[in-house]
Amino acid sequence: MQNGCFPIILIYTDNFYFQQSLKLMNLFQQQYGDGEPAIIILHGILGSARNWHSAAKILAEKKRIIVPDLRNHGRSPHTEVHEINALVDDILELQQKTDAAPGVIMGHSMGGLIACEAAFRSRETVRALIVIDVAPREHRGNVVSILDTMKKVELHKCENKSDVDSRLALTIADPLIRQFVLTNLVQDDGFHWRINLPALYAYLLALRTYRPADTDFYDGPTLFLRGERSDYITDSDSEVILQHFPQAQIITVPEAGHWIHYDNLPVLVDEVQRFLQSIE
Repeated sequence: MQNGCFPIILIYTDNFYFQQSLKLMNLFQQQYGDGEPAIIILHGILGSARNWHSAAKILAEKKRIIVPDLRNHGRSPHTEVHEINALVDDILELQQKTDAAPGVIMGHSMGGLIACEAAFRSRETVRALIVIDVAPREHRGNVVSILDTMKKVELHKCENKSDVDSRLALTIADPLIRQFVLTNLVQDDGFHWRINLPALYAYLLALRTYRPADTDFYDGPTLFLRGERSDYITDSDSEVILQHFPQAQIITVPEAGHWIHYDNLPVLVDEVQRFLQSIE
């Protein structure tokens, strides 16, 4: 397992603890601002900490914000294991390592499911929960097909980023999705993908049967934000959300699809700040 220490705004490392704990994933992270409770923001699949830079800067006016690259993404280490329990381990360890417990966990899509499971497992360290455009149930979506397309691109034959984009365009018509995918493209001696494609592909297949246990619940303050144009949280999902999160508020963000933080950042930030004020 590669070491995940990289120069950033603020990064915490503890080599002794790393050697003593085999499960510790030394995540790349960025921190902004101060003020408690701290908020850990978890990105979605194919994302990274930088996707949340704009939101983090605004929220950091009043709170300490910690935004990691999750394992197999961005500048964090790669591992063959990419499943929710291991990802929850990473985040609960990050809470302790950054002195962010008890604190708020906020996650989008895959990050939202990790946040849910962290709240189930460690209610004493999760002060409040914010879940962005994902429901606690199985999901299929079209990301598997996107990963399939990424795997098929012969990067060694591409001379520039436009070549990669044109190959992606053969099956990914939406230029905004291609632009998002290309944030994972790295060029050194040649092109390669920054993410761990095989591990993420296996995770997505497993997600097709994911569902929390009937006994899983979190009764702390909870906010679910759904995109008006997204189907990741449907009207019928309110029952399963309230089963597991009896204090949940479910709010629809207008003029937004799944990537709410791109489509309507001002409303997302307003709703998050309103929710945080309500728990102070």
